[in-house]
Amino acid sequence: MPVIAKKSHAEEIERQKQLQQLTNQADNTKQIDKEPTEQARLTINLTNSAAAKNDEVKAHTEVNNQVDVMPRTGLITTASSWDAPLEADCHQKQRLIKQDKKQDIIIGTLNVQNVKSNALYIKNWLRDVHVLCIQEHWLFNAEKKIIAEITENSGYIAKSVDDNDDPDFNVSMKRGYGGVAIIWKKEINENIKELIDGGDRIQAIHIQQGDKPICLINVYMPSDSKNADIEYKDTLAQIDEMIEKYKDTHEIIVCGDMNGSLDRNSTPHDKILKTFCKEKCIGNTEKCPVKETFYHQTGKSKGQIDYFLFKSNSEIINKIRQIDVLDTDPENT
Repeated sequence: MPVIAKKSHAEEIERQKQLQQLTNQADNTKQIDKEPTEQARLTINLTNSAAAKNDEVKAHTEVNNQVDVMPRTGLITTASSWDAPLEADCHQKQRLIKQDKKQDIIIGTLNVQNVKSNALYIKNWLRDVHVLCIQEHWLFNAEKKIIAEITENSGYIAKSVDDNDDPDFNVSMKRGYGGVAIIWKKEINENIKELIDGGDRIQAIHIQQGDKPICLINVYMPSDSKNADIEYKDTLAQIDEMIEKYKDTHEIIVCGDMNGSLDRNSTPHDKILKTFCKEKCIGNTEKCPVKETFYHQTGKSKGQIDYFLFKSNSEIINKIRQIDVLDTDPENT
């Protein structure tokens, strides 16, 4: 016969206490699921805070995007130190890059030899530069609007061979010749002012930046043809007048097709240009590579005749990062 052990009254009371403790623990466990601990609550709060922060970032981004759509007038003024490339392509192109830790500015110079036939080339290059100086656009005065049509979202100024209503000008010509222009991105519009100086071979602008603005002089010098020395010297004299006028208030940059070389002695204009640069303490820098920028169509001559020139004591020289002579491009016909 089986024997059944019976618990005493005291044991039964103890057993009831243990059951009650187990019940309380179970209730607490359920409560934890409903009421997170402080650590769990903190995690939830962090998640909510992160979500709120993301909303703030999103709103801030939307505001910034709206601001970016507007013209950035401070692009150049923030560039207190320049390290920028220069580009000049007078049959090639050369680029000056002046850089600031905040913003670079890139200035290009190009002898385009007909804006109409090289429209695509100009348009593509304007993606890479802030300011583009061109020579030989070959446009009559009435055709200057073509530059605006080509350079969408850009500002420009230009001079043409028939600007001055010269009675000796042959109006029956099929196209213009010569001509200079400066084109810039509209985002720096408020930093640019036209300087009314020089003849029809010279175009200049004021570029507001930092403590001292830039006087950028774009020039197309006379070619080395018969009896051209007088006009060549006269154009250099005009440049000299502008340098003297602006040297105390501006950093001076002269760029363009000089139709003379600082790296050879084969033409009369080479000697005239070297003499002028020596007397006026103006020239290029060691950052400018020695590389041909001009190739004659017949292949009989070549040389470096496109430059960025600076006063020898100019502070801007130390702020130039590099000067590049770019290779020829099939788009430039």
